[in-house]
Amino acid sequence: RLPPSFNIKTHVYIPAVMEHVELAGIHSGDSACVIPPVSIPTDNLATIKEYAKKIAESLNVCGLMNMQYSIENGKVYVIEANPRASRTVPLVSKVCDTQIARLATRMMLGESLESLGLKDKMIPYYGAKEAVLPWERFPGVDPILGPEMRSTGEVLGLAENFPLAFYKSQVGSGTATHLRLRETTPKTARQSVRCVLSTRFLTSLHLQVQWLLLRVLSLLRTATVVKAELSLSMNIIH
Repeated sequence: RLPPSFNIKTHVYIPAVMEHVELAGIHSGDSACVIPPVSIPTDNLATIKEYAKKIAESLNVCGLMNMQYSIENGKVYVIEANPRASRTVPLVSKVCDTQIARLATRMMLGESLESLGLKDKMIPYYGAKEAVLPWERFPGVDPILGPEMRSTGEVLGLAENFPLAFYKSQVGSGTATHLRLRETTPKTARQSVRCVLSTRFLTSLHLQVQWLLLRVLSLLRTATVVKAELSLSMNIIH
């Protein structure tokens, strides 16, 4: 997912590229994300930025625009281009230390991109966003995530390494402590999923192991949901 970028005439500025934890098919508002990306290949990042610039210029956007992509077998696909702001703007602004909405407003009022003095930044830390999902307030609601957004808010975890930032986001959203399923699922599938991580262990991991850990955490986040879904499918088959 590409957070808001700026465009005026033929100039585009891209503050950051956000990488989703979940695979394509989960609404961006419900997906956990990280800035800067931790596993997107350099050539794919270059393609993402190139597409963003071309589309922004073709649409003649002046102000904010966010884009979403998917990558399959090394090929980048454009999912959508939204010439508008999104609720992720404040989060991206904080991680990038750039007042995105204010600068975009100044451009829409006539200032040029060059006059704003924006430059590409090397972010020396990681910002992990997690969605806040209202399962506890609405018992009985199907918790399986999909293209329809369910979240009612989001939190941000900042740290010098990705696993710790991700862990902070899980703690902030409540995901790291438990995940509760609807009452109609089997009792064993409704048991709380508890995830206790050692920050000392997290900070020592190599980048590839960090990404593997993220995938494991993502699976833990929805493990009992998948189990319940499989159980339901088996019952239907029988």
